[in-house]
Amino acid sequence: MVDAARRGLVGLTVSACCGATPSMRQAVMRLRGLLALSILIIVSGQASATGADKVEAPRPFFADADLNIAIQTRDDRRTLVATRGTGVYAGVFDPLFNADRGRAGKIVAIRLATPSEMADFPHREADHFYVFTYSTGDLLVVDVRGDGAIRPTRCGGNGLASARRNLACKLDLRKAKLRFIDALNTEFLSDGPSMRDYKAFDFPVPCSDIVIHVDADGRTVSATNGSGRRLWRADPFKRAHLKPYRFFRPTISRLGSSPQPGSSACQAGESATVFLSYNSTQSGTLDPHTGRFDFGGQD
Repeated sequence: MVDAARRGLVGLTVSACCGATPSMRQAVMRLRGLLALSILIIVSGQASATGADKVEAPRPFFADADLNIAIQTRDDRRTLVATRGTGVYAGVFDPLFNADRGRAGKIVAIRLATPSEMADFPHREADHFYVFTYSTGDLLVVDVRGDGAIRPTRCGGNGLASARRNLACKLDLRKAKLRFIDALNTEFLSDGPSMRDYKAFDFPVPCSDIVIHVDADGRTVSATNGSGRRLWRADPFKRAHLKPYRFFRPTISRLGSSPQPGSSACQAGESATVFLSYNSTQSGTLDPHTGRFDFGGQD
């Protein structure tokens, strides 16, 4: 229609220049103005329609009345936000941890897994699994309470799409999560307390004749027995392959015979166990006989 109007406008321009009387030329000029205005209105209308086509649909949203949890994506359509009924955040996470490098696209739908879909997954009592559909058509089944994807018991085949097109079958989400956590921890590491005030100290291990010594570097630990013989010397942090958390270089803040401050008296029959804590809140148990450190966790 716009092209036809433009052709008419060109035709009128030709007529106006070829032997027309003054009154005819004025009429043609008025008509040309009306046609030009019509073209402007048509083009503007088309532009408005095009702009309307580009408006994105509302962000995917799902409310679980049983758990009193609402789930919605952020504007990136990849990160999920779970909130309690009171509006309190229950969690914020990307269930893919960017393991797909964005190739799976955006989340376009969120729903509760059906009973038939649940049959394809390790089932636990009272589980609520959610199915996230991505723009590529791939799916991911997630337990929001544990912010982790659930891998089907069998991948591929001709079964339901929740197993056949499940991204947990195609991507190593466990490694991706570890990379994500490492990157997040590294981003917020700080220098920590100054080492100028750190002092070496000894800890006599209850129920034994062993004394554990912590060097002034806050990391090196050694043990000697009652005769003064050194049993071992090690850096438990390195031996357990721990990674910096909170601080670039965590240091030992406490040794004790119990997880909480305040050593208990040695009881008959107890084995010698030492609880070791770092100022980064990382902690675990230390074997005073061998120096083996078993990491227990971090806050």
